[in-house]
Amino acid sequence: MQNYQLIMEATLNNNVKINRDNVQRLLIVYQEKAFFIGDTFIDLNEIRGIRAFFHHAVIDINLINKQNATMYNALLKNNPNLDNIHFSDWNEIDYTQYDAVICAANDEEILLKILHEKYDPCSDYNLAVFSISNFIQQVRVDARIVFPVNEALMEFITTKVAGKPREIYVSEEERDWADGWLAAKGMKATDKLYILLDSTTRRSKLISMNVYFDLLMGLLEADNVKVLVFDERSIGKRAFYKEWLGEENMKKMIFSESLSFREDLCLLASRHTRLVLGPCTGLLHCASGIYNHYLNNGASPKDIPLLITYTGQYVKREGNANYWWGSSPLMNCLLLKEKNNKKEITVLSSLTTEERNSYTQLPCSDYTAAMLLDFIRSKMKTPELVAQPV
Repeated sequence: MQNYQLIMEATLNNNVKINRDNVQRLLIVYQEKAFFIGDTFIDLNEIRGIRAFFHHAVIDINLINKQNATMYNALLKNNPNLDNIHFSDWNEIDYTQYDAVICAANDEEILLKILHEKYDPCSDYNLAVFSISNFIQQVRVDARIVFPVNEALMEFITTKVAGKPREIYVSEEERDWADGWLAAKGMKATDKLYILLDSTTRRSKLISMNVYFDLLMGLLEADNVKVLVFDERSIGKRAFYKEWLGEENMKKMIFSESLSFREDLCLLASRHTRLVLGPCTGLLHCASGIYNHYLNNGASPKDIPLLITYTGQYVKREGNANYWWGSSPLMNCLLLKEKNNKKEITVLSSLTTEERNSYTQLPCSDYTAAMLLDFIRSKMKTPELVAQPV
């Protein structure tokens, strides 16, 4: 750190002099330590606070881990809070074209080293650099944070933006594409689409296989329903499901095989979608973001599908259900609790603030298909969803 003292002092002097109304070009540099859809979706939604604060600036983002470019582009497409998206290494960026840089990374010292090597702090060096790394969840315990935060920006985000529902921006043209794709798979104009998510980062976050297929069989009992399952890696889910469901039930199944991540997001946004259900996973965060955006832009509540995530026991480093879903008002976040020796579903939003952060929760393996089908039926007011035997 001592080797970079001059450039650090010059940067701090520039930070003090910065006026947000005079910032014309601003760069966000983002590097996550490990890519997870849900984590990255939550991180990148903080951009809207930066846009609102630096409201006169052209805002670029540079995503260092270019191997994830397809996923980043899918999450950020149509995002009104950004003007340009780049995928350059730290040392490939021309920082002099910006008035300010906001760094979101686990190792900010990389940027300090680059600035030291590329620029003479005694000449025409006017760059202000601020950290937002500790504010977003991707920072780990071994992070090296060297730049200060912009206190006014952080106060603005905390008081004006934090806690507002997150958004993903899927256009009406993309929804048209999704509806057309589904029609080609046999979806009729009167059909309802139920989307079931069957994978996540840890097996313990999933209901048991028997419960999952009992649940699926119960959903297939409904009239005019098609069920969509994502097989983004084409690992052969169609054949696996056929073994469980049989030929007749497979007629009501649709598999998204080898589509891009953005195309899968468009399917979530289809006008046929009436239910999205799954474990605590990134695609459900995306579904929540898609419909938050539609509702915020005039969609009727009756056009918003039923969104359900079932949750179990989180490991300590992951936080809890409230951490992940407390700012997702459209999501029915299910907790499994035991009362009077009986296991029952509780919805996160029904708990007090204290209860949300102190509940004792049962594992996902304790859910039954009957519990889940009963909950869906009560929300949809659909009696033909017949609960399967426990």
